[in-house]
Amino acid sequence: MDDLKTLQPTVFPVVPRLLNRMFDKIFQQANTSFKRWILEFASKRKEAELRSGIIRNNSLWDKMIFRKVQANLGGKVKLMITGAAPVSANVLTFLRAALGCQFYEGYGQTECTAGCSLTIPGDWTAGRAF
Repeated sequence: MDDLKTLQPTVFPVVPRLLNRMFDKIFQQANTSFKRWILEFASKRKEAELRSGIIRNNSLWDKMIFRKVQANLGGKVKLMITGAAPVSANVLTFLRAALGCQFYEGYGQTECTAGCSLTIPGDWTAGRAF
């Protein structure tokens, strides 16, 4: 994770196992009921923007809550691509909101056809099979 802060990637291919670990670590740090409530509230507000087609990382919620999460990945991620296994819908939706970047899921045989069967730009749904 220290390398990510140094490299500051803009495109980040990732496997669901790492996404699950990121999700768990974020919620472990929200160790009081108030912190958990604020985190969930901010996430719901950002999810509402996602449903409207707004993907950004400069909202009030980003500045107050999600900036640390974004900084842990270098702060410049614009696109994340996941594949190799299914990812939980709640994990993917939360991280889309928290990171404020495009997420694409590869479906099918990742080693052969995932590049042909990605989610489309602007699709904020998660875990949808074709």
